[in-house]
Amino acid sequence: MALIHSKYTQGALRVPAPQVAGEVVGIRYAHVLTAAQNVTNNIIELAILPAHARALDLILDCDDLDSVTALVLDVGIMSGKPGEALDEAGSARTCGDEYFDGITTGQAGGVVRPTLAKAFRVDPVPYDRAIGVKIVTQSATAVQGTIGLTVLASA
Repeated sequence: MALIHSKYTQGALRVPAPQVAGEVVGIRYAHVLTAAQNVTNNIIELAILPAHARALDLILDCDDLDSVTALVLDVGIMSGKPGEALDEAGSARTCGDEYFDGITTGQAGGVVRPTLAKAFRVDPVPYDRAIGVKIVTQSATAVQGTIGLTVLASA
């Protein structure tokens, strides 16, 4: 398993955060997934959910990352601090499936929004959290392409 950090989680690109109650901030995060990175259990630390913010909606867009049909992805909150290699206990970081669980959008490319109730029940916390994309099942024949995640968040 490899942890792949996006430019956002490494601090190279600015992440806007809602400043007042009710303000909605939207940002599209993107990562070009290489064929070599398209491996089962790899996690792309793609986005930041700012401190005190709640995701109101998410839009996942994927290129066709699989020339056959095997690619399965989960998208959710990651353990540990954004940009770090390990969690606070010194263990490998993990990725949940709060937002998308077992989706196949990357098999042919397309766009998807959450259909799980739990996606809208992730409570805000007083610190930044990373949103990751986990490759649950790798592509049968991997193809390079972009994974994008638009996050609409509010304080």
